[in-house]
Amino acid sequence: MADHDYHWTDHVRMAAVFALLPAMAFIGPLTAILGLAIVLFALPEDESSNGNPTGTA
Repeated sequence: MADHDYHWTDHVRMAAVFALLPAMAFIGPLTAILGLAIVLFALPEDESSNGNPTGTA
């Protein structure tokens, strides 16, 4: 009977992995985009990037 229980748990695990594959493929790029957005918005801007030339009289 124990082998029968392990058999079904293996099937449930495989079904869960196959069901979550699209989610796993979506989460990877999503975390990369969110990380990039956080870095771009959290870092302070340089004062030289405001469009004005620097070092001119």
